Amino acid sequence: MKKNYVFVLMAASVIGGLAFTKMSKEVEIAKYAKEKSHINANGAPTGKTGAPGESTCTQCHSGTVQNGTGFNNVMLLDQDNIMVTEYTPGETYDVLVTMNTPQAKNGFQATARILSNNTTAGTMTSVAGSTQLQSPAGGKRYVTHTNSSNTSQTGWAFTWVAPSTDVGDVVFYVATNATNSNNTASGDIIRTSLHTYTAVDNAGIKKEEAKAPFTASFNAAKNTINLGLNAKQGSVYSLNLVDLTGKSVMFKRFSNLEGESKEEIYLPENVKGGMYILHFFEDNNSFAKQIYIAK
Repeated sequence: MKKNYVFVLMAASVIGGLAFTKMSKEVEIAKYAKEKSHINANGAPTGKTGAPGESTCTQCHSGTVQNGTGFNNVMLLDQDNIMVTEYTPGETYDVLVTMNTPQAKNGFQATARILSNNTTAGTMTSVAGSTQLQSPAGGKRYVTHTNSSNTSQTGWAFTWVAPSTDVGDVVFYVATNATNSNNTASGDIIRTSLHTYTAVDNAGIKKEEAKAPFTASFNAAKNTINLGLNAKQGSVYSLNLVDLTGKSVMFKRFSNLEGESKEEIYLPENVKGGMYILHFFEDNNSFAKQIYIAK
């Protein structure tokens, strides 16, 4: 009886030891995940944009990659603060990366590549307090969020100098992470997207793509859209501000406009920061521009 009793104690000890070892490993894994989530709060590890030959943020975060088309937004603004769909070699652009429905904490990483050979296109420069640059070995360059900008609701900004010559199509590969802010690597949503920009035509003139007869910019201090146009006598003008889900958030009709006109249009207080489409109507002609509301 005594031997059997000793045997039972030894077996219980072994089982308990195995259970403790398993528990220790689970604790270590949880600790690693938490540490990784805190590290990534200060910027994503390099090479997580989903560009050719690269992984994505799911290497550290659980879940599957979702298509970010229509959710991830990239805006290239030229020196006149006008959004462009083409690049002029050697020109400097402000780049804005936004998410349609940001969460309490968010992250991103972007890289610009020449489509034909997947090499770095142009030069990126970070904006203090918003983004930081990453230049690992191999010549690839990335830009990502910072520890102070991972709670941004209006996106991230950096500058990009286009290649000095026409290198063909340039692609911005973007990965975003909408987190649940639970300090672990679980429950986060990773979305990847690509945004292609072509060079201006061979004559060095931007293509005319239904050139809009108006200018529009957002004044954050006044919460206004500043509209400029050369109005035709007798024409009827109106505009409709639409969010990226297609919902109209503001409509305004103008009367008695003629010649060089500048209008200051106050936005409703409930219009949130983000990217919008400004539809402008001149009689039966319609035009559209994207506009970024920075709040």
